[in-house]
Amino acid sequence: MEGTYHPELAGHRFEIMCLKDVGEMWYAQFAVDGRPYPAFFEPKSNVHHMPEDEFLAYMKCQSLTMCCYVDQVAQA
Repeated sequence: MEGTYHPELAGHRFEIMCLKDVGEMWYAQFAVDGRPYPAFFEPKSNVHHMPEDEFLAYMKCQSLTMCCYVDQVAQA
């Protein structure tokens, strides 16, 4: 499913370092391609309707966004 609906995930390896239910948010940290990235909060209201596999794919996409942010800050 990830490759079909989230082609940006193809070719990357993800590891869930932390995924906690914190009130109205999910607190998540992923390692992408063996490199840990900063944790982030995701409002439950954004993902409450998703089945588990789609939720995990969405969170992986969010972690890729964090990767891009970290890389941009490092280049500035």
